[in-house]
Amino acid sequence: MSYSPGERLTGPDVLGMNPLPFDVRMAGLTSVAPVSWQPLSGRDGAIRSVYCVLRRALVANAVMTVPDAPDFTSWPSSYHVKPRMTPCAEAGGAAARSAVARTPSAIADEPSRNRRTTGDIVAAMEIHVFTVLPQILEPALAGGLLGKARERGVVTVVVHDLRHHTTDRHRSVDDTPFGGGAGMVLAPDPIFRAVEAVQPPRPLFLLGPGGRRFDQAMARELATGAGGEGRGFSLLCGRYEGVDQRVRDHLVDDELSVGDYVLAGGEAAAFVVVEAVTRLAPGVMGNEASAEDESFVDGLLEYPQYTRPADYRGWEVPEILRSGDHGRVARWRRAQALARTLASRPDLIAQRGGITAEERRLLDEFDLGARVPYPEEPPFDAQESAAP
Repeated sequence: MSYSPGERLTGPDVLGMNPLPFDVRMAGLTSVAPVSWQPLSGRDGAIRSVYCVLRRALVANAVMTVPDAPDFTSWPSSYHVKPRMTPCAEAGGAAARSAVARTPSAIADEPSRNRRTTGDIVAAMEIHVFTVLPQILEPALAGGLLGKARERGVVTVVVHDLRHHTTDRHRSVDDTPFGGGAGMVLAPDPIFRAVEAVQPPRPLFLLGPGGRRFDQAMARELATGAGGEGRGFSLLCGRYEGVDQRVRDHLVDDELSVGDYVLAGGEAAAFVVVEAVTRLAPGVMGNEASAEDESFVDGLLEYPQYTRPADYRGWEVPEILRSGDHGRVARWRRAQALARTLASRPDLIAQRGGITAEERRLLDEFDLGARVPYPEEPPFDAQESAAP
């Protein structure tokens, strides 16, 4: 028997399983060439047959490593992946023979003329996420601009299930805390085993409340590869009451926090970090200028945005945005960003050292100066205040 992309795998053994609707899309095999297979006898034989087909396709496309002897009781939930696929050379044909799997390292080695870059951000971005609940992350990472970027090979995001690296029959990843107390703690052994087996790109961050506050500046730092190996980073999702301290002390490189609140686990935080960083990669957003003209760039909130219709229920778009005077529009937007930040996030103004004399004049130009409170004794621009 054979299958092609999107075709359901059928056969007496497969149909007898309760219920395992195997189809090529379940594993994200969007462009896999037909592969022949022969079902073995019995339920386990049928599962192994299907597994061998999918494993052969994945390995042939050189997009990921699949274990030789998985725990079939967890199939298919543990293998809901969406790797980047290229045609299988076994299928024959000029297109198939000429296709080459573009792994992250291969992309990084391509000549610069074949890569889209913005500043010093390199297109070959690789992110690994370690979690006990991959089923939470995979659907979120497969949608929107990020999902499309993964399909195109602009970014690579790989989710690892820590339970695959356990050694007991129950696939336990947690245990009771020494000294007593409520809840369970993530044990060190599955985490160390997973990281050592995968050898993910560094730095490796533990997502937890005690880490550095994640912000836009750090998102760009990670996108540019500053402070790491230059090809990506990795995240470890906490869960339960926390992670064994030895993981913090001897495995991870740092800790990240997305805010001063408590989550049931680090998966939501991981998605926040991945989304914020990958959108800065060239080719992810349709207009790369969007990343340079938004909130928190230059320490300010973004200016107000409008679209059609120009008059909605009597609320009109500011005339200046319809004037066609691009220079005046740019000044208006800058003034609006300053006014909005002064009114809503004065802490951001304080972090950037207040406002300059030029920014005060810009606010006054559009009659915004009287609407927002200025910080006390705002510093003037050093060059303006210096004597000639």
